Amino acid sequence: ATGEEQTDVITTVAPALSVRATGGRVQANFDYALQGLHYFSDGSRDNIRNRFVGNGTAEIYEDEVFVDAQASISRQIVSSAGPISGSEFDDNSNVAEVRNVEVSPAFRHHFGNWVDTITRNRVGHVMTDSDAVADTTTVGAEFLATSGSRFSVFTWSISGTEDKTFRDSGAPRVKTRFVNADGRYAVNRSVSLLGGVGHEKIDDPTLNPKPEGVTWNLGTALRPGSKTDITVTYGQRFDGENWAAEAAYRFSPRTQVSASYQETIRIGQQAINQDLSFLGVDDQGVLIDTRTGLPFNFDSADFGLTSDATRNRAFDIAATATRRRQSFRLNGGWQTQKADTTGIEQTVITAGGSWTRTLNPRASATAAVTYRHTDFGTTNGREDDFYLASLSYRHVLSDTVSGSLSYVRTERVSTVRSADQSENVVTLAVTKTF
Repeated sequence: ATGEEQTDVITTVAPALSVRATGGRVQANFDYALQGLHYFSDGSRDNIRNRFVGNGTAEIYEDEVFVDAQASISRQIVSSAGPISGSEFDDNSNVAEVRNVEVSPAFRHHFGNWVDTITRNRVGHVMTDSDAVADTTTVGAEFLATSGSRFSVFTWSISGTEDKTFRDSGAPRVKTRFVNADGRYAVNRSVSLLGGVGHEKIDDPTLNPKPEGVTWNLGTALRPGSKTDITVTYGQRFDGENWAAEAAYRFSPRTQVSASYQETIRIGQQAINQDLSFLGVDDQGVLIDTRTGLPFNFDSADFGLTSDATRNRAFDIAATATRRRQSFRLNGGWQTQKADTTGIEQTVITAGGSWTRTLNPRASATAAVTYRHTDFGTTNGREDDFYLASLSYRHVLSDTVSGSLSYVRTERVSTVRSADQSENVVTLAVTKTF
């Protein structure tokens, strides 16, 4: 806040374990770190933190019975209106530790090359150390049938899901049920027709009205050339019109532009487990978000955490390029989130970019910038502009030791002067691998 300033020197030790295991019947991928922090100016702030993200699959009976599991421990911003740091060392009350685990036995069956099915039960739990957000337990079941290899020109799927989510503190539970039948007809190599029909029911007291009724969608998938893919659908969902679109253009194998638009309902803490389902591993063994190709990261800075269901719209665009010893990324986005309980709709516009250069086989440097404009939609007319700029240098000292030096500058300018903030963080790190 304006007029308040704190300076500190922080030391941290973080033993970490990274596992990538692929066996005959078991696959597991996870990263774990135990981080201890010491604050020189105030020892009472010393603390120990856990960071974990991972998933795994065990094949119980050959090609038929599986058990999938995923879990994470992360620190996330509770409210986008509160203090936001560009450092992992912050300890303000606007950051909460979020712990999440989900286990789901799955049964797969193949009816020759005609139909493939999977039946799944799941139970998940999300806990936070913030009183502002409720802990939740979700139990559910899912069935999916897809066309087998016999189908080529016309492919189809039939799915059904039902979930119950229980909030703590006596808060009302949530029940959702979705049934869908979708098809895709290939007119030729460049054009496919899309269509689907279904039924939805979302019984959540934080939604008004509660969506219930028939859903449908029509659309097309276009591939005018080997470098271009475009998909657009329009229909009825969530008690209203619903649009979705994706597009990608590949200039070369190492340069592409992609964009997407979607309209969804995010149901409280369920969204954390849904995001974790996109956890993958790239060719270098790094855990990534398969939607973006970037290292996996829970980022709640745009809207913060909420126990309520919200109506969301999001447009994202990104461009990536690799040129010899350099790589670039530009990204932008527009998002809205509306809570029926308050009638408030927040709008967030983001833009950013990064540049990484390999200086030599042992050294690299990265520069990155981020801009975020937030219109909170509140009666006081609050709007924030958030800026982040960072520089980092990494040097490999030996086969098992590396060092890095980074500087991060963040600044928030708000129409509510008491929310203004700025931060400078310099970090020197040494990493030893075994």
